Amino acid sequence: MGQVWTLNDWNNIIQQVNDLAQNPDEGCEPVSALESVDPPHKWSKADIQQVQDKLREICDENQFSDIPDKWKQSVVDEINDAIARGWCNCDECVPPCEDYGFVEQNIETIQATGCTANAPECQAMQFNWNTVKQQALTLGYQSGSASGHYDDYFVMYCSAQKQVDAWQEKVDAQQAVVDQVCSQQPPNPGACAAEQSKLAQYQEWLDYYTQQRGEYEQQMDQYKEQADSYAQQQAAVMAQRVETDCVNMWHLVTGLVHPWSDQDCEKLPPSWYGGGPSRCRGQWSLTWQNEGSQYWNHAASGWFTPNGVPYATWLLVPPLAGTTLVFCCGPGCHDPWPGNPCVEAEQRHSSSTWWMYATSDTSAGEECP
Repeated sequence: MGQVWTLNDWNNIIQQVNDLAQNPDEGCEPVSALESVDPPHKWSKADIQQVQDKLREICDENQFSDIPDKWKQSVVDEINDAIARGWCNCDECVPPCEDYGFVEQNIETIQATGCTANAPECQAMQFNWNTVKQQALTLGYQSGSASGHYDDYFVMYCSAQKQVDAWQEKVDAQQAVVDQVCSQQPPNPGACAAEQSKLAQYQEWLDYYTQQRGEYEQQMDQYKEQADSYAQQQAAVMAQRVETDCVNMWHLVTGLVHPWSDQDCEKLPPSWYGGGPSRCRGQWSLTWQNEGSQYWNHAASGWFTPNGVPYATWLLVPPLAGTTLVFCCGPGCHDPWPGNPCVEAEQRHSSSTWWMYATSDTSAGEECP
């Protein structure tokens, strides 16, 4: 949509706001409409303020910059964005998330060898893990940030899609009116031209929101690709052997296939529901437990990209298991905690159970019609 200079263009915006005001989403009540303006009225700050206030009434999440003294295209851009967003905080149906469950794997014969923090093997393991951990977490945060940007654009994409559907209906209905009026006998050129002008205005709005939807989709694809790339780089870092003769349990993470990655505008929960599109993307966690111990030890946890690729945002201990794993005890190394193998260093032969599980908010929501 170009710059809005004329009364006719401003009345078109008012009409869009009124259409929203009178046609709320399920769970919201209609609000009063704005009055159109007639020549020789010149639209002013007061007119802009009325439109902004009405859009805030439709969705209290709408925010606008201070109205400038001189015309700026950004004023109408913000209004168009709010129109595209539509209603919010209505009591809509919240679909439930699917449950996922967990993956379990037993790793036998962990050899627990006690040592001091100054032992060469302890120093080497601690240095290698700290390096890997820092690299991995940086990539995990980048993947999470890209996934968050994807979510933002997905919400805007769905709002634009709603507008495209609405304006397509109006274009189709107005085309029928044009066909009828313009084929009347005797001809009425004035009435025909008026209906054709209205059709052109409707088509212009349809083109605008179609273009907007395409731009949002491009941004979604860009951030989805970035999120996957960072998650895959993190997986490569975590696959490094940070200690010899050990089994790296990170394959439990990378082997998890996420079932909720496909996004659907029809299943998008209302904006008041915490989590937005990522609500059903879930969280995963990798834990382990020594044989005979009552304690579970948290090794790593994280989330999933929009494509369902896991990435870690929290790492505590190396996800390693094997026959010669050396656990460091003492200052500057892994301090003892209940269940830490270094507390049970005299137990030369034991087994560990590793658990991988994913969760989402399955308790909230209902089956939607």
